[in-house]
Amino acid sequence: MAIVGVILALVFVAFGVYFIVIAEPYKEEGAVEVYKTKIAGVNMRTGTRAFAGLFIDCQLVPEPENPHDANAIKIVEVTTGTHMGYIPAKETQDVRTFLRNDFSHTHRAYVEEVGDTDDSFLVGEIEITRK
Repeated sequence: MAIVGVILALVFVAFGVYFIVIAEPYKEEGAVEVYKTKIAGVNMRTGTRAFAGLFIDCQLVPEPENPHDANAIKIVEVTTGTHMGYIPAKETQDVRTFLRNDFSHTHRAYVEEVGDTDDSFLVGEIEITRK
């Protein structure tokens, strides 16, 4: 299990002496780091409703030929090849940096149906992992 800390400086005053404790982030060997983000466009994709309420395995696919965004990263369900949506445009560079441009791994996503049956919509989230 990864243990993630933040750089933190605490000053303790005891008997007129100041103690500074600094905790730095670290990761146990073999631990997994996780980057979570929403799935953009999940409502616009045909077939995504079939995955509502399920955890699914997905592959991230860079889409440099995308006419709207050359940095687009498509999210594809592994078993059926269903296009689930995209990494939000404002986060694609962060995801590329997080993955070190290695798109060879499978990641976990969850799609949820929200609202009543007459006016429902889908919300998706993906957990991108790396060792």
